[in-house]
Amino acid sequence: MRYEQILNCLCNQPLLADPSKINSVLGAIGGKLGISGLSVDGEVRAIPRALMPGPRADLIDLDDEDDEPLDADSQHKLYPIDRNVAVIRIVGTLANRGAYIGASSGVVTYEGLHMQLAQAERDRDAKGVLLDFDTGGGEAAGCESLVHRIGRLAAKKPVWAALGDDALSAGYWLASAAGVITVPKLGGVGSIGCWSLHVDFSRALDAEGITPTLIQAGRKKTLGHPFKSLKEQEGAQAYIQKVVDECRQTFAESVAHYRGLSLKKVMDTEAGVMTGAEAVAAGFADEIADRHQALNALAKKVAVL
Repeated sequence: MRYEQILNCLCNQPLLADPSKINSVLGAIGGKLGISGLSVDGEVRAIPRALMPGPRADLIDLDDEDDEPLDADSQHKLYPIDRNVAVIRIVGTLANRGAYIGASSGVVTYEGLHMQLAQAERDRDAKGVLLDFDTGGGEAAGCESLVHRIGRLAAKKPVWAALGDDALSAGYWLASAAGVITVPKLGGVGSIGCWSLHVDFSRALDAEGITPTLIQAGRKKTLGHPFKSLKEQEGAQAYIQKVVDECRQTFAESVAHYRGLSLKKVMDTEAGVMTGAEAVAAGFADEIADRHQALNALAKKVAVL
């Protein structure tokens, strides 16, 4: 993926990610684009380095609900099978496109997860699916579609979301569609909110003696452009705020639906993070367990199916 493409995914787009986690992504591209720190509330913070995405996986048909089930010897597994449980890792920053499915890359895409879930749905060996989470979230685009795929699969096979540590923001949205969510005592869930990042390059360009001129047709065409501060762009901040408000509303409505909670209860979290017993007591998770305990419990459940 081009560095500019990744930056475009981050800037002026609704993000479902813990703000502290997004620094790792910016760290991977910051040096290439002249960004060495992120200004938060007036304080410039250094951005750490992060791993870039790994190799592409072989593509399979994403629209395969009517396809015949796959026999054990007729497919290349996109996930390990443990006692008839397909284990799909959702570890790292979440992005929409790219077909990367290796969690070891540091980036997991919704496109790659669609592939794995589509295969698990048809896999005779996979009587259950364990979604192994450890993520602070990521991109909003594409997340809702994957949530509904998980929900459809959970209606056909046991699907559990097991947190190795955290499932926050987009990660929690995905986990919410599973039939069971397990969380370790100190693991975190929630962050049911949305935000957007605008990077203002105008002062850096001034320092370099560069004066860009934007020529546009349509007053809103360049809203949020990085060559101007938001103060210079009438209506830009209000427009971006509207987008993130709508994203949060959709996110919360979906969580309320899958978890059987009231929309008010979900919205009242104000995008806060809950840990362990607090999350279970509030109905945002089901049991306290580490991911190994969750896998053992799910394996026992599918053994009698």
